[in-house]
Amino acid sequence: MRVQPPQNNSGQQISLPDHNAANAASPAPQRHDDTHRTVLSILIGGSVLVLALLLILWLTFFRGQDSDVSALRGQPLNTEPVHTGQEYTPPPDKPDETPPPPIFTTAPTKPCYHPPASYRARESGDAVSVAGLTATYPDFFGQSWGQEIGYLTDTVGRGAHVEGNWYSVVTLGRVVWEPGQAYPGDKQAAEAIFQCYATSAGVYEEFGDDSLVTDYSSSAITVDGHRAWKVQAVYNFNSQRLTTTSSSVVTAIIVETGDGRRAALVSDVAADVPGHRAALEEVISSLRVS
Repeated sequence: MRVQPPQNNSGQQISLPDHNAANAASPAPQRHDDTHRTVLSILIGGSVLVLALLLILWLTFFRGQDSDVSALRGQPLNTEPVHTGQEYTPPPDKPDETPPPPIFTTAPTKPCYHPPASYRARESGDAVSVAGLTATYPDFFGQSWGQEIGYLTDTVGRGAHVEGNWYSVVTLGRVVWEPGQAYPGDKQAAEAIFQCYATSAGVYEEFGDDSLVTDYSSSAITVDGHRAWKVQAVYNFNSQRLTTTSSSVVTAIIVETGDGRRAALVSDVAADVPGHRAALEEVISSLRVS
């Protein structure tokens, strides 16, 4: 909501009374009335100025505190670290794991590119195909899901309910790089898509500033015999709204599907909800290139 600031009347010129003329032409009571009106005008003008200053202070310092996470879903936040609130503790099964690299804990260093929206995906039952990549979803991932993701178009996803308006979501899309910019390679592209997604407002509002990143990886893989790159990490968070989950596994996979095309799988799945993480692995295992 935009707040229209009050008009500031203090800038208007105030005519001061001519006391000499008043003494010559008017009796003393009239001089008292003029002085009273002048003082009253000054008080009113000063009050309006104070109110305007208070409004400016409120808009600048207080309203800005709660506006960041209300941005549109899928839009990148600033470039400051966003997941640095806890001291890093390696997971029990990986005691030698070091703190995660910046790609897992910071937003991208420049705005994420969002290509023009289009829809050339194909859906058939539990299967979804985009840019030569097909994924098959478990039955309980039945919620159709659409969202903007940086560097992807033709996006189509399926979700499984967790609680409230929070869903585990797995999305496919066609990779489109920023016009005029050379494609940086699958590793850098997958990491950029991962950063854009993990720091988008719709995800960040639950992860918050104090989430702890574990089980991170960025590595080359193969998908149905085709070269691919996978970036993945688990975000452990303390949400004020969610009660049934406190961790999510975020994944970005780019697959070369031939003829210069690249498709991607991007997901955010509740890691501690029974069946959801296993469902993600099932979808990844189902990926086929056509």
